[in-house]
Amino acid sequence: MALNEFFTKCRFIIKAVEYGAVDYINKSFTAKELRTRVNTQLKLHKTLKELKAKQSQLVQLSITDSLTKIYNFTYLKTKIKHFLNKENFWFIHIQIENL
Repeated sequence: MALNEFFTKCRFIIKAVEYGAVDYINKSFTAKELRTRVNTQLKLHKTLKELKAKQSQLVQLSITDSLTKIYNFTYLKTKIKHFLNKENFWFIHIQIENL
């Protein structure tokens, strides 16, 4: 019977991790262990949030000109292809450098 319970518990833990659980704790735990595990998860959450913000900043930097803050030509080329298939429009590209 104990072996069956062990496999049931293992299957439950595996299923929980597959569904997104990142940690589990056994019934016999101390307050310090619980605090440590909670703090670890809070740090991970904060780090993930910071990474998402940095990624958003990097995307913005990759599609805009750092000086003018308008879309750069590389990004506009991808958008132009999209518009060419849908609408008639005018596009004027003026490149001014070394002023």
